[in-house]
Amino acid sequence: MDAAAAATVDRFGLQQVTAATARWMKYAIDRLSRHCPAKFANQVKPVDIAAWVESERGGAANPATINSLLRGVKVVYSRLEGRGLVESNPAAPVPFLREPRVNPKAIAECDYLAMRAAA
Repeated sequence: MDAAAAATVDRFGLQQVTAATARWMKYAIDRLSRHCPAKFANQVKPVDIAAWVESERGGAANPATINSLLRGVKVVYSRLEGRGLVESNPAAPVPFLREPRVNPKAIAECDYLAMRAAA
């Protein structure tokens, strides 16, 4: 998508997103909704979102996945707040989880020797 297409807004004044981005945001909200199903969007509090993150943490999801879901929720609530549909973004104060550092894997000795010989 080029910059001009990315900057287009819809009839509600919201920046349009790709179908893949819309699916990601919907998936994140669906996961949150399963945790607090009886609440309307304007009734969700930061403590609810923090509890949801902790419940996701207790499952099989890794921190990067949980952070992606939380980012999706933050984006959706930011858009709702920007349109005046909610008073504040309840996800804003919820911090992202620390992600473990990924250590690069060592290369095979023969690959190292080949690179050294080529240099």
